Amino acid sequence: MRHSKNLFQLWESIDRRLPFKARRTWWNPRSYYEVTRMEPNYNYDLDHPYGKAYGVFCRGFDGEGLIKNSGVYSWVFHSMTTDMMKDDTNKQPL
Repeated sequence: MRHSKNLFQLWESIDRRLPFKARRTWWNPRSYYEVTRMEPNYNYDLDHPYGKAYGVFCRGFDGEGLIKNSGVYSWVFHSMTTDMMKDDTNKQPL
């Protein structure tokens, strides 16, 4: 059974709430992205098969940027922000 997913599957699993934190399965737990914006493409183009995801790397050097490999099945949740768990206002519409 596959435990890792792509960022869009993770996002869907939490009812499209933002932000959330995710990391690649082989990264050090101190390295992660805070995903802040999702632009899904349900037509699946070749350059971004599941759309585009944007976020800030945990060290925040460059601000928000495009997250590369967001459609690859090697992402897991790092942690969820406490505000997201108790507040429905962060849910992004379909």
